[in-house]
Amino acid sequence: MRFQQVIGSLAALASFATAVDLTGYEYVVVGSGAGGGPLAARLALAGHKTLLIEAGDDQGANVNYTVPSYNAKVSEDPNLAWNFFVKHYADEERQALDFKTSYQTPDGGLYTGLDPPAGSEMKGTLYPRTGTLGGCTAHNALIAVYPHRSDFDNIAAITGDASWSADNMRKYFVKLENNHYLLPGQKGHGYEGWLGTSYAPIDIVLTDPKLLSLVTGATFALGNQTNAILNLASLVAGDANSASANRDSQPSIFQIPLSTADGKRGGSREFVVAVRDAKNADGSKAYPLDVRTNCHVTKITFDQSTPPRATGVEFLDGAYLYK
Repeated sequence: MRFQQVIGSLAALASFATAVDLTGYEYVVVGSGAGGGPLAARLALAGHKTLLIEAGDDQGANVNYTVPSYNAKVSEDPNLAWNFFVKHYADEERQALDFKTSYQTPDGGLYTGLDPPAGSEMKGTLYPRTGTLGGCTAHNALIAVYPHRSDFDNIAAITGDASWSADNMRKYFVKLENNHYLLPGQKGHGYEGWLGTSYAPIDIVLTDPKLLSLVTGATFALGNQTNAILNLASLVAGDANSASANRDSQPSIFQIPLSTADGKRGGSREFVVAVRDAKNADGSKAYPLDVRTNCHVTKITFDQSTPPRATGVEFLDGAYLYK
């Protein structure tokens, strides 16, 4: 969708308001997560002047973000956590039968389960989300496993759009991946994309006897009768993202590919920042991408054509404005 103008609304929660008028953008993308971030970056790489708007700020220097093993901690970090509580049923008695339902307790705490303290107020089921550059790629578990072929083929069948077929979609994975755990040239993998994929160090398992016994036991249970019991790498040598049809039909034990590079979390934030900050030899901006953080979009504006055409957005500048 093409936007020719971005219109700033009056800033709320202030003693006086200032209108901001930003013009000249071909595209405005709202949200910098797995969808919006790469879209904005790709538009800019194609030469389109693009504005990417993100309601949160940039937490790229936050160790809870950068350290892969802190993925559970970052999901609760108040600097970027958006905790949505959803009631799946209008009938609260039915909702209460779900053990994942959370309640605000009389003492201000949070209870999740089937037996809340008396006087608690139902909040619903927690859906963790983030308000930060990179969206939910900033707090996910970094698991980067390619979907089952049937997932894409089912979408193609439902939509009637053959471009969603598994055979066609693989090329997009190749385009975005920057593989660090296989030798170069493996079919169905990319080595020059923006999303790094790698394995966690295998010695993590070697230093934990109980975990090692679970992995080796599971491997033998699946029929791997190798004698190389001490060679853990040979037991989990398969590629969870292999382009082979066998991956989707034969059970096996795999190391889980992670969206990391150089030991740090990677996601749409890194792609956006790389494109935004890229410079030409003379120091000028290489690509026409601007990023506006702490900016909450309140409205999309349309013209009077038929069908209506989006012409811009209204927004509020400020942190933590979403409620």
